[in-house]
Amino acid sequence: MIIDPAESSSSALNTNNHRDTSSITFDTTADLWTAGTSWIADLEYATSGNKGSTAQQDTFQTQLNASTTRTYQSRGGKITLHASTTVNGSAADAPPVKMFVLGEAIPNSEITTRLNGLYSGATPGLLTGIAYKESTYYQFFPTATLYGKQGRWPYESYDGGSHIGLMMVPITFDRAWDWYVNTTDGAAVFQDKLATASRLETSIRNANPGLRALTPTELENMALVLYGPFAAAGNTNQYYIAAGSPVDWIINTANNQNGVDYADFIRSHIQ
Repeated sequence: MIIDPAESSSSALNTNNHRDTSSITFDTTADLWTAGTSWIADLEYATSGNKGSTAQQDTFQTQLNASTTRTYQSRGGKITLHASTTVNGSAADAPPVKMFVLGEAIPNSEITTRLNGLYSGATPGLLTGIAYKESTYYQFFPTATLYGKQGRWPYESYDGGSHIGLMMVPITFDRAWDWYVNTTDGAAVFQDKLATASRLETSIRNANPGLRALTPTELENMALVLYGPFAAAGNTNQYYIAAGSPVDWIINTANNQNGVDYADFIRSHIQ
């Protein structure tokens, strides 16, 4: 039978900046076994709303009367362990055991330092405000339950996980379990929104001769609306709208109050 890991035990991503597990021991009782052991570890992960899922298999061997250790890197979920060997010349399977790889609490200071290093635009720390708004600085929510196991599972969007983690980016396995990937990809999404905001600015200015260029900070506000859940197409649904005589940019509370509030909240919660 499998004696390590124990049934329903868990390991955490507690090494390599909260991205990998420490070494996990795999061992079996061997009093009747006459050969080494073949292991299959079936890893599965799906969000609570099945918005994204993955299945991976890890195979390895242990020698007779010996154990081995494994480390899971930027991976997590439920693992079902199967062990087989030879007993008196016949194949024998141990009863399967399930274990879990869960997330680890990431200190806010480490999150802030990383996010500040990923963006050098007009407003230092702007990504920290996005992370605070989107996830309250959680990559792994401390009391989440998945597969019947309560612990630090990847923090899901309200719809059961179409978006995930610190920056609430679209779900992938890496974005769920590796907060470096999550933040890097979130920063890239924001850069893409800045480019979209610039194109919208050009379109609005072309339609309003004499309208000044947005400042870099104002362009960020446009991008913040586009990053969030109240993004909308069209020149009249952005953070600013062209109005007045002479024409100028005004905050667009008339057409997208929710988007304006979202962007303003981020600016007021930069860490």
